[in-house]
Amino acid sequence: MIRRSAEANGGVLLGTDRLAALGVTPAVWGRYFARIGDAQRAAGFDPNTMQPSYSDEEVLGKLAAFARELGAFPTVRDMKWGQVFNLDFCPENAKTAKVKT
Repeated sequence: MIRRSAEANGGVLLGTDRLAALGVTPAVWGRYFARIGDAQRAAGFDPNTMQPSYSDEEVLGKLAAFARELGAFPTVRDMKWGQVFNLDFCPENAKTAKVKT
């Protein structure tokens, strides 16, 4: 089912949520594989890779620019709206990024 769904999607693997909508839930593939990536390999695909992370300097620079634009330190809701309207600023993980001090 993983192979067929990826082929129907132009060769792009579906995420676990879209697979579950097709009936391929973690309970199904979990009987045979510990991870979805293992199931994808068995279906003949390379599993998706993680996107590279942003450096602390990039995140803090974008956060400072956004704060200047708002005139205040952004709240979580500001960050979510920033993610919707300004994709360059707010990657999904930027709002919860931890910076080492």
